[in-house]
Amino acid sequence: MSRAFLYTAGALMTLVFGIWFFANFERVEIEKETPWTPEAYRNDYLAAQLLVEAAGIESDSIQSKSSKMRVPETSGAIVATLTGTVAHARSLQSQLEQWTADGGHVLLLIPDDISDAGIDWLELFGIEHLAIDWDEVIDEDISDDTVAEEEDTYFIALDAVDSRLSTTVGFGSPIVVGDRHGQIAVRVPYGDGYVTAFASTYLFTNWAIDEQDHARLFLDLVVGEWQPSAVWFFLDIDTPPLYRLLWQWVPLTIVTLGVLLIIWLWSQMPRFGPMRAFGAEAPRSLIEHVRAAGALSWRQRATVGLHQASVDALIERAARLRPEIRTLAPADQAQHLSAMTGIDGEEIRYAITNLGSLSAVRFIEKIQRLQAIRKAL
Repeated sequence: MSRAFLYTAGALMTLVFGIWFFANFERVEIEKETPWTPEAYRNDYLAAQLLVEAAGIESDSIQSKSSKMRVPETSGAIVATLTGTVAHARSLQSQLEQWTADGGHVLLLIPDDISDAGIDWLELFGIEHLAIDWDEVIDEDISDDTVAEEEDTYFIALDAVDSRLSTTVGFGSPIVVGDRHGQIAVRVPYGDGYVTAFASTYLFTNWAIDEQDHARLFLDLVVGEWQPSAVWFFLDIDTPPLYRLLWQWVPLTIVTLGVLLIIWLWSQMPRFGPMRAFGAEAPRSLIEHVRAAGALSWRQRATVGLHQASVDALIERAARLRPEIRTLAPADQAQHLSAMTGIDGEEIRYAITNLGSLSAVRFIEKIQRLQAIRKAL
């Protein structure tokens, strides 16, 4: 059988198998979610901004970490969350008020945990924030996810909206979007412009704007009645702490390091095995007691007492030969010991004189001299 025949037969078998495989197995498309861009992680409202641009309206974001935000010089629409700088910087609030009175439109996204400063600024426009105690809402189906503006209906995730809004008297007839529990969005005139408040900072973010009718509601609130020349997004950038960034970006690394730390701590702990049996200890010798007493005294910084005890022992030994030496002054004792041993009197006087606490070197030196004197007796 020739090699060419084998190659031809193999190619035909491969072709037949391929036709059979593609004829009997259906091709299925698998959707793979692409990761967000770095800009989407920094800008929670990037999707809303792109939506505005897709509607043919110029859009831009204004980011700042402080009260250095400035309103644009031309009129249009501003989307801002009532948090951080917008809620507390009075200078920026004054700019927004004047910009709105001159014909601008401001859409304020209200957080559920709005600050007192933010509540006070809303009241300037005649808008009141209402915190609803949902535990008191009984015998009602709170899972309804529709809100209405006149005859138009929006399907939104109302379970993510925990508060409602209302308007005070004196600002005309506001445009209202709400449900039976209250108003979700209100629009009131202010000077030649308008202020629109929406009771959520979440529904228009990158995570939720593609759900239900959130995108349509956002466009209607921003450009529903007129088309602004441009829309600016005020992004109050607060740099999160390092631990939050690490947990957001490398949680598995943090968990791994934590497990390794626990394993290392466990390896460093002493092993508690069975109780060791202690036999009867042999009695210690006298010299061991002396050493133990000396070591204890040394740890208690009792160098003066140890030196004096050595001097007293030396004098008692010398008193066996000359009893009168006990009653003499240290200088006279040094002279007598010099006559008895032949050692220089000044050296003996230095050894037996106690001048207070001693350093380790001085203490050892004096004890050595006292021992030499004792041996010379």
